[in-house]
Amino acid sequence: MGVVMTNMAWDELNHSVMQRQETTRATYARVVVSSTLSSATSTAAGSTDAMLQYLQRSDAVDLCEVNLSDAVAPVRSLFGRSRRGSSGTGAFLVTVPSDTAVRGALGAVPASTLGLPVVAVHHSDVYLSASTNHLRLFRRLCQPALEVVPSQRMAELAAHSGDPDRVVIVDNSVFLADDVVAKLAGYEAPDVGTSRPIILGFLGALTVEDGALDVIEAFARLADSGLAIELHIAGSMDDLEVSSTLLEVTARHPHRVHHAEYPVDDHDRCEWFNDIDIFVLPTRDVADAQPIVIYEAAAAGCAVLASDVGSIREQLEHIGGYLISGDGKLDGQIKKVMSMNAGIAGVRDGRQRRITRFQNHRLSNLPTAHSLLELLKNPKKLA
Repeated sequence: MGVVMTNMAWDELNHSVMQRQETTRATYARVVVSSTLSSATSTAAGSTDAMLQYLQRSDAVDLCEVNLSDAVAPVRSLFGRSRRGSSGTGAFLVTVPSDTAVRGALGAVPASTLGLPVVAVHHSDVYLSASTNHLRLFRRLCQPALEVVPSQRMAELAAHSGDPDRVVIVDNSVFLADDVVAKLAGYEAPDVGTSRPIILGFLGALTVEDGALDVIEAFARLADSGLAIELHIAGSMDDLEVSSTLLEVTARHPHRVHHAEYPVDDHDRCEWFNDIDIFVLPTRDVADAQPIVIYEAAAAGCAVLASDVGSIREQLEHIGGYLISGDGKLDGQIKKVMSMNAGIAGVRDGRQRRITRFQNHRLSNLPTAHSLLELLKNPKKLA
């Protein structure tokens, strides 16, 4: 299915970005984080943070982060909380990563009052699919000139309840920096014929909701069965049930479980992903429609096995990943991924193919991201 881009002005702008390379004088856009990111390990926070870093790397954006706990923060962001010190004006971009669109609306009210066009970026489809009043209230308060979503599924949901001419797709894969993508793909992969155990990976919040417990228990069953397998798990142990299970399984298989803190540094993350053969994300968290961590794993050439929540099904189709089915235990599905790839050697042999597939997908989506930047620099086109 095609991208929802029926607005002729958007199509023309997208075409011009692809055809011409000359630099135009930037009108800086003010960017506001309208809801506090809960933690660095949150998948929804990861998608939002990746987008903000992408905007920071661009000369088009003057990034101003605010917290709604500061009552006057949204107004201050328009007048002087600039990292660049520019006096430029532009569109007012508001991110809505949580399940409550109203929080995002509150952050953008001053922009609407001052007549600045609002661009809303939705990283959660909870309020879209639930058909609640949140989104209607958000639109009434903000009157967004453009709504950005990461997937076709979310675009259809947003267009159904809003104006399809104002809904566009910018896939989260484009928010990975070029140098990070190169690092993830650049490490030398393990030799296909090596006798090294297959390595199962999980990176994220070590909670039941994010699927950490499912991964640990599946690994334990596979290791107990005699399979040559290791578990590399990264994240803080904040959940008592997950923590106790991880400690018990580690004691039973002391040389097969490797736990590390959540790697924030790009170099550490790239090294971590390079060791992984199969990345598993059996998440139940519906707040993040398109987890950026799945694209990081794909960029490193890992086979990806993930839950059917949010827009993950569509995301896995892009990268050639595997969907966790509702029937059967996770360990059986991990073994199925191995059998579909002709064993451990086959999983590793497909690494470069998966890297190429991800890179092609990302490249195909870069023009829409560039067009969004052009719109932020030239907010009159949003009118």
